[in-house]
Amino acid sequence: MLNLKLRPKPLRELRPGARIVSHDFTMGDWTPERVVRVAWRDLYRTVYLWTIPERRRGHRDRPPTRQFERKDVGERRGN
Repeated sequence: MLNLKLRPKPLRELRPGARIVSHDFTMGDWTPERVVRVAWRDLYRTVYLWTIPERRRGHRDRPPTRQFERKDVGERRGN
Protein backbone atom coordinates (compact mmCIF):
# COMPACT_ATOMS: atom_id res chain seq x y z
CA MET A 1 0.00 0.00 0.00
CA LEU A 2 1.30 3.44 -0.92
CA ASN A 3 0.70 4.97 2.53
CA LEU A 4 2.98 2.36 4.10
CA LYS A 5 5.77 3.24 1.69
CA LEU A 6 5.34 6.95 2.42
CA ARG A 7 5.30 6.68 6.24
CA PRO A 8 8.99 7.50 6.86
CA LYS A 9 8.80 10.70 4.78
CA PRO A 10 6.39 12.73 6.98
CA LEU A 11 8.26 11.64 10.13
CA ARG A 12 11.48 12.99 8.62
CA GLU A 13 10.14 16.12 6.96
CA LEU A 14 7.15 17.38 8.96
CA ARG A 15 7.37 19.25 12.23
CA PRO A 16 5.89 17.78 15.41
CA GLY A 17 2.21 18.72 15.59
CA ALA A 18 1.73 18.63 11.80
CA ARG A 19 -1.33 16.69 10.71
CA ILE A 20 -1.68 13.90 8.19
CA VAL A 21 -5.08 13.20 6.65
CA SER A 22 -5.87 10.16 4.52
CA HIS A 23 -9.00 9.35 2.58
CA ASP A 24 -10.05 5.68 2.83
CA PHE A 25 -6.54 4.33 3.57
CA THR A 26 -4.83 3.64 6.89
CA MET A 27 -1.13 3.83 7.75
CA GLY A 28 -0.82 0.19 8.75
CA ASP A 29 -0.18 -0.21 12.47
CA TRP A 30 -0.34 3.53 13.24
CA THR A 31 -3.49 4.12 15.28
CA PRO A 32 -5.39 7.16 13.93
CA GLU A 33 -6.14 10.01 16.29
CA ARG A 34 -9.52 10.48 14.70
CA VAL A 35 -11.71 8.55 12.26
CA VAL A 36 -14.67 10.20 10.53
CA ARG A 37 -17.19 8.57 8.21
CA VAL A 38 -18.53 11.02 5.65
CA ALA A 39 -21.59 10.38 3.50
CA TRP A 40 -20.96 10.97 -0.20
CA ARG A 41 -23.64 10.22 -2.76
CA ASP A 42 -24.80 6.65 -2.05
CA LEU A 43 -21.59 5.71 -0.24
CA TYR A 44 -19.64 6.50 2.89
CA ARG A 45 -16.00 7.54 2.88
CA THR A 46 -13.64 7.20 5.80
CA VAL A 47 -11.18 9.96 6.67
CA TYR A 48 -8.25 9.29 9.03
CA LEU A 49 -6.22 11.85 11.01
CA TRP A 50 -2.79 11.50 12.61
CA THR A 51 -0.59 14.11 14.27
CA ILE A 52 3.20 13.98 13.95
CA PRO A 53 4.57 13.30 17.48
CA GLU A 54 7.55 14.89 19.19
CA ARG A 55 10.80 13.49 17.86
CA ARG A 56 12.65 10.88 19.86
CA ARG A 57 16.35 10.35 19.34
CA GLY A 58 17.17 7.38 17.13
CA HIS A 59 13.56 6.62 16.18
CA ARG A 60 13.12 8.60 12.97
CA ASP A 61 11.24 6.00 10.92
CA ARG A 62 9.22 4.29 13.62
CA PRO A 63 5.51 4.85 14.06
CA PRO A 64 4.30 7.60 16.36
CA THR A 65 4.68 6.66 20.00
CA ARG A 66 1.48 8.40 21.07
CA GLN A 67 -1.40 6.01 20.84
CA PHE A 68 -4.67 7.68 20.04
CA GLU A 69 -8.09 6.47 20.99
CA ARG A 70 -10.13 5.73 17.90
CA LYS A 71 -13.18 7.96 17.82
CA ASP A 72 -16.00 7.78 15.35
CA VAL A 73 -17.08 11.40 15.35
CA GLY A 74 -20.29 10.76 13.51
CA GLU A 75 -21.56 10.94 10.00
CA ARG A 76 -21.96 14.06 7.95
CA ARG A 77 -24.11 14.30 4.91
CA GLY A 78 -22.26 15.58 1.80
CA ASN A 79 -23.86 17.31 -1.17
